[in-house]
Amino acid sequence: MKTIPNFFMQKTVVASPVIVFLVVVFFSLAMIPSIRMAPRNLPIAIVNADQGITLPNKTILHLGTKMIENIQLHSKPQPGETAVVKWITAGSEEEVISGMNERKYYAALIIPPDFSAKQSSLQGPAPVSPEIHLLINQGMNVVAANTAGQILNQIIDNVNATIKNQILDGIGKAGGTLTVAQATMIASPITKKVTTVNVTGNNSAGGNAPVMLVQPVFLSSLIAAVLLFLALKKRNYKKLSQRFLGLTGVVLTGIVLAFIAGFGLIWIAGGWFGLDIASVGSASWFAAISFFSFLLLWLALLTWFNLPGLIIIPLLFFFGFPLLVLPPEFLTSFYSEWIYSWIPMRFVADGFRDILFFRGGLTLSSPMVVILGIAIGSILTLFGSVLRGSRPNLPKALPDETC
Repeated sequence: MKTIPNFFMQKTVVASPVIVFLVVVFFSLAMIPSIRMAPRNLPIAIVNADQGITLPNKTILHLGTKMIENIQLHSKPQPGETAVVKWITAGSEEEVISGMNERKYYAALIIPPDFSAKQSSLQGPAPVSPEIHLLINQGMNVVAANTAGQILNQIIDNVNATIKNQILDGIGKAGGTLTVAQATMIASPITKKVTTVNVTGNNSAGGNAPVMLVQPVFLSSLIAAVLLFLALKKRNYKKLSQRFLGLTGVVLTGIVLAFIAGFGLIWIAGGWFGLDIASVGSASWFAAISFFSFLLLWLALLTWFNLPGLIIIPLLFFFGFPLLVLPPEFLTSFYSEWIYSWIPMRFVADGFRDILFFRGGLTLSSPMVVILGIAIGSILTLFGSVLRGSRPNLPKALPDETC
């Protein structure tokens, strides 16, 4: 009977509740961003090209300006709250499209030049409905683009309801009746023209293809780094020149593995699974460069901190990947500023997004610059490890092995 009390007195048993609780907390923190989704400061462009209309008293009425003022007034958050939309004024539709290609806006509302003239005609005998142009930047992020589109559609619906009431009140006060043309348009006085730009396509995993491609790059580079690190474990380099040559061999092997992983991944994703990839070559080279950059990063961690250096990788995996699917405007300030802003997988996902949905080619974009910077910093750190003290922080060879 004494064995039972002895069992409960063991350190591992006593500590198990705390360990289990910490594990639950750890995994729960990774789920919070998906649970507490709420848009904050979604950047939406607004263009007012309305030229106004001259009234009989020679004053110019700008109904487009009034509409924008009302939109911005009703979009103001309550004290202590964050605005859902961040309205950004643009000069023209061409400027908006250029900004969308640079991933500045999720959507845009464009008021045409004849907005005032056509809206004023709604109370006349020959009404003509003004048309609002809505642009949805789907490739930037499907979740945020859909949300922005819903916000804009709701705004137009509210404006239509207001104009409808104004028309009915005006006709009622004048003692008139609706004409056939007015009755036809009164249900929806303002029409909407919706255009989707940077379309993700039908075979893009619902727009999540960039994130899906990051996972095999991340995991395969980690496995390759561990394998190459274990290969170094079998050597016992004593001379500085031998250490440099050993690491040079690792880097050269990594280049070959990067070519195989990058081109193999895109070939499988596009050829086997039918992923829409406009430029297979650009996507393949980008995947290879990203693999090589990650490989060097993992090797740098291993050579400086040995196998315990891998502790940071599960943190990156569990905290990073759930964030990649969500736009940063849907995250809390903690996740957007302290985690999403610096995790390396985010830049790889952005690079794939550029190639798949935007530019279509391999360019020296901001994500590519960051990825190349990680590679350069990692390779300098990797080779710098051999200069630290008498030997790099590599595991010792087994006692019965020789160089």
